[in-house]
Formats: sequence, C-alpha cells, structure tokens
Amino acid sequence: MKAVRRRRGISSVIGQVLVLAIVIALMTGVIVFYNAIVEPMQQNYKSTVQQAQVSLMERFLIEDVEFFSEASVKKMNVTVFNFGEISMSIATVYINGIMQTPPPSNLIGQKQSGSFVLTYDWSSGGIYQVKVVTGRGMVSESAFSP
Repeated sequence: MKAVRRRRGISSVIGQVLVLAIVIALMTGVIVFYNAIVEPMQQNYKSTVQQAQVSLMERFLIEDVEFFSEASVKKMNVTVFNFGEISMSIATVYINGIMQTPPPSNLIGQKQSGSFVLTYDWSSGGIYQVKVVTGRGMVSESAFSP
C-alpha cells in the first residue's frame, strides 16, 4: 500500500491565520471607528471642564452704585471689584431686568476695581436691582437706592 499524504495540517494552519487576520482587521476597524466618535466627545468635555475651572477663578462683586445728574441727564456710576484670580470683562449690565448698553472699557484686572457710567432715568426713593454679567457668564446682583 502506498502512503497517503494528508494535507490537513497545512490547511488548518492557513485557516487559523486567515481567521486571525480577519479578526485583527475587524478589531482595528472597530477601534478606529470608536476613536473617531469618542475623541471629539473627549475634547468637548475637556474644553467644558477647563472653562468651568476658569469660571470658578472669576469672582467679583458690585461694590457701589452712585446716582448723579449731569446736565439734567440722570446717570449711574457702577463700581465693580474683581477679587478673583483672573482678569474679567463685563459683557452685560441689567438694571431692574432691562439690559443696558455695555460699558466701552470693561476689562478689570485681578484684585482691582473698575467703574463705568450708565445713563438711566432713576428717581429718588426707588430701589434699583443692578446685575452685572461677565464674558464667562458669572453674575453678581445687588439692590441700590439713591
């Protein structure tokens, strides 16, 4: 009898190598797809956390509001004190819930006071709610009367 050669061993190894190559290719595709989706989310989250950290370093208060008239035009001088660890800029000012024209020079350095004048028709004996909002969204609000 002739010896019959079996090729089963070689084809089994080739099959396993092919299956392994397919699995590696699929997993590489899954990892690339996952990174393409997750990385922008991670960057967005990181940016949000950094902005929140910076916002926490921004602290200020409305120190004083002075009411005065100049050539029969009533005005308010608002003084803001920045006691935070970073400089701040004033984005919006509200008086009794009504948005006012933002002050032209609105950058206040750390541990410094800054003031700005707003034209507002106030009357004696009234109470005025003054709200200052920074560029980062921090808010300080106080009530003042002339």
